[in-house]
Amino acid sequence: KQKTAYEIYQCDWSSDVCSSDLGSPVEPEGLVLSDGDQIVVAAGIPGPDWVIWRAYSRAAMMAPLDALRERSLRWALGTWAGLSLVLLFYLGWQLSPLAQLERRVVALLDGRQAPQDGWPMARGEIGALSATLHSVALALAHKDSENRQLVERLESVMAAAPLGLVFVREDRLTLVNAELARLLGYTPKELRGLPARLLLADVGDADRMLASIQATLREGRAYVGEHCFLRQQGSTFWGQLHASEVRPGQPEAGMVWTLSDITAQVQSRHSSEEHTSELQSH
Repeated sequence: KQKTAYEIYQCDWSSDVCSSDLGSPVEPEGLVLSDGDQIVVAAGIPGPDWVIWRAYSRAAMMAPLDALRERSLRWALGTWAGLSLVLLFYLGWQLSPLAQLERRVVALLDGRQAPQDGWPMARGEIGALSATLHSVALALAHKDSENRQLVERLESVMAAAPLGLVFVREDRLTLVNAELARLLGYTPKELRGLPARLLLADVGDADRMLASIQATLREGRAYVGEHCFLRQQGSTFWGQLHASEVRPGQPEAGMVWTLSDITAQVQSRHSSEEHTSELQSH
C-alpha cells in the first residue's frame, strides 16, 4: 500500500527528523525522504521558520529518463543496423571480384574461355592475385600450344615411319603409329593403354622379354630381340623389337619401341638350318 505525504510526514518526520534534530534551526538545504513510489522533499525557510513539504511520484519523475533511455536505445539500434547494412554492402562490393576470379579460374580449367578474357579488375591483394593468375594462364596457353605443335610433328614423323613405333610407359602403350597398328591388327585407339605383355604370343616369353629390356637399359645399352607377336585376330608373326629409353638414366620417362616383321627372314633361316642339318646327316 502506498503512503501519502502526510503519512510520510507523520512516520518519518517524527521518528527520524524530530527525534534527532529536536530544537535545531530550520534546515534551509532541505531533506529528501523516499518510500515506495513516492518521493517527499522538505525544506525550511529561514525567518518565518516555515517548513514546506512536497510529494512527487517516482514514476512521473523517472518518465523523462525512461523516455530518453528508450529513445537512445532506438537510436543505437538504428545506427547499428545502418552500419551493419553499409558494412554488408561494402564487403559484397569488395568480395565481388574474388567470386568473379573464382569463376574465371574454374572456366580456365574447363577450357570454356580464352585465357586472355574474363579476368576481374580490382585493387589490393585481389587485383594482384588476378594479374598473377592472368599471366600464368597466358604462359600455360603458350606452353600448351607449343606442346600441341610438338605432338603434331611427332605424329607426322611416326605416321611416315616404315617401322612400327610405340611409346611405352609403366609397361603400357601410350602413343602408337599406324604401322604398328597394322602389324598387330588393331586401330591406334585400341592399342593406347594396352599392357605391353599382351602383344606377345606367349605370356612367359613376354615376362622374360620385359625383364631383359629393363636389365639391358639399366646397363645403358639398347635392347634388340626377336619374339613371336600375337595379332588381334589370333595369328602370330615374328618381329624384331628395338627398345631404348626416352631419357637415358630416367626409366620413369618411358621407352621407345620399334617393331618390324621378320617372319620371312626367320622362316628362311629355319629352312636353311634344316637343309644344313639334312646335308650333315647324309
